[in-house]
Amino acid sequence: MNKPLLTNLMNTNLSSKLLVACKVTTVDEIIGADVDNDSLILHICSRPSKKKPRTLRSITLSSDQVQNQLGVASANVAALLTKQRRKMLIIINPVSGKKKGVQLWQRCLPILQAANIDCVEIITTGTAHATQVIRDLSSMEMASYDGVVAVGGDGILFEVVEGFMQRDDWLTQIKSMPVAIVPAGSGNGLALSVLHRKNETRDVESMAYLIARGEVSPMDLCSVESPSKKTFSFLSTEWALASDIDITSEKYRCCGDFRFTCRGIELVFCDGCVRKYTGTLHYLPVENDASSHNHGGSDIETGGSKEIEEKNGVDTSDVAAEQTTSLHDMRTLLPPIDQTIGTEHHALGWKTLEGNDWQYFIAMQTTHQAADMFGAPGSELDDGTIMLCYGKNVSCAPCTMTSWLCNMENGEHLEMKDCQTLKVKAFRLEAAGGIIAVDGERVPLEPIQVEVHPSLMRIFS
Repeated sequence: MNKPLLTNLMNTNLSSKLLVACKVTTVDEIIGADVDNDSLILHICSRPSKKKPRTLRSITLSSDQVQNQLGVASANVAALLTKQRRKMLIIINPVSGKKKGVQLWQRCLPILQAANIDCVEIITTGTAHATQVIRDLSSMEMASYDGVVAVGGDGILFEVVEGFMQRDDWLTQIKSMPVAIVPAGSGNGLALSVLHRKNETRDVESMAYLIARGEVSPMDLCSVESPSKKTFSFLSTEWALASDIDITSEKYRCCGDFRFTCRGIELVFCDGCVRKYTGTLHYLPVENDASSHNHGGSDIETGGSKEIEEKNGVDTSDVAAEQTTSLHDMRTLLPPIDQTIGTEHHALGWKTLEGNDWQYFIAMQTTHQAADMFGAPGSELDDGTIMLCYGKNVSCAPCTMTSWLCNMENGEHLEMKDCQTLKVKAFRLEAAGGIIAVDGERVPLEPIQVEVHPSLMRIFS
């Protein structure tokens, strides 16, 4: 769509009467157009009211109406409004969340078709099917697509990204191929973050509308390493009560996103107290960031991450693609997982918090981690940071933690004195017990370290 020309056309030629008749408040709501016997058919994806999902509707204007009110032929208007034909690969998890992935996708399909998008649909048949699909596409097949859309929870997008990671040309593809997630799971953290960013309501139609518009934003990706595994993350790393709620709430999966609330209440009240965990956190804070706070511990306030990059001789702005065989080859801030983070690292900006009084810990890369978890209101998809949110020795733990969990739905937990936050570029967690989860999936209980790689992916938003 020639947007400047279209905007000028709308501003100068389209009367207020026509705007009212079409109920169009912005040019962006017109996602496509056709011509039939010189009549102009406008495809509009608008919202009936502020909190209602977007709906697709079509309005037909006769050639006389178009000529009289716009002063041009129907074909000329249609040419301005019609996007170039695109093709998307749609990967659907039919068992995500309440097992309505296929039905939810059917609500999205007409919106994409109206925007001149051809959809190639694949319904997954088991774990890692999406990974296999992306990994096995030839370069020619991959080049034929303009984007990959995952329908399901965060897990199906994780599989899609894993498929990119297993390709020989992974870096080229992941930096150039836009992805999207249609929320059909339990948590839907990334989808909710994208919708929040665009002030859209939490429904699949709004996500379909964003995909139809075709605007793409950069997104951070994190490398994750432990002694037994190397993986990645685009959502969160959890430990203590945060992961207990996430992982052990599977028995309430039939409740959808309400499962996390059910399990949280059960853990806080039925157990009589909030369990305390022993562990050590090493982190590299974001320099000169007003939202990063030092909360004590054995932190050493000297140095900065730039010195680490200089010491390693790495220019983080120019990592040669042909020399990068995996995401973990792009790491510049973290030492090897088997190397102790000690005095020499503290001198270069690393800090350490330790104790046997940890009660809550989550490292967040998105604003939302679930429908009722507005965990990091100030985060951006491409800000190159990770927000750590934790609680140590929380006073009157059951009552305070219940308030914490309830306030997390609207982000007000950050105002609580027991809720502590840090913005970091990398961290290592050495937990002595409990569950560790990465993007909602349980990983082995062993030291784990995470580093953010800014703007590595592309996402429809």
